[in-house]
Amino acid sequence: MIEPRQPLPGKLPFLAAMALPAGSTLIFFIGMLLPASAIGWLRTRLPLLTQFWDGLNASFPMLNPLHVLWYAWIVLAWWILATRTWRWRGIFFLICLSVLGEILQQLVPGRNARMADVFNDLLGVAIGIAMGALLLRVMHGKPARGIRAGEHSTRSREGAS
Repeated sequence: MIEPRQPLPGKLPFLAAMALPAGSTLIFFIGMLLPASAIGWLRTRLPLLTQFWDGLNASFPMLNPLHVLWYAWIVLAWWILATRTWRWRGIFFLICLSVLGEILQQLVPGRNARMADVFNDLLGVAIGIAMGALLLRVMHGKPARGIRAGEHSTRSREGAS
């Protein structure tokens, strides 16, 4: 069972807070498996969003910004909400989900698997870890002099005294 960690006192209960990254993961994974025809239909129905994403993709031709931003967001949310043990398990799950999603896209009409998307996902994971570690340092009142996973643990504080 996941142990609740409350870095934000007085906020949502743990399970309700975990619904946000879990729901986002489900929506993204379903989107990864939409046929090309469904994506085309959505693009015609959401022209402003289409223009925004096309502009973002044009600005970063070597990246898939949707993958990078989504994985950074989900890892950041998970990093803040989960305990240290579950934090790394969740990130491992997301990396496996990234690879699985690309493999399953081969079975979807009009879609194909791309290793570049997996690399974009991993970039998003790294950005999310860095942002989460930095945010936890700031939340715990430590100066942001470097980002190293786990520095904010009680064990490292006990060793310093």
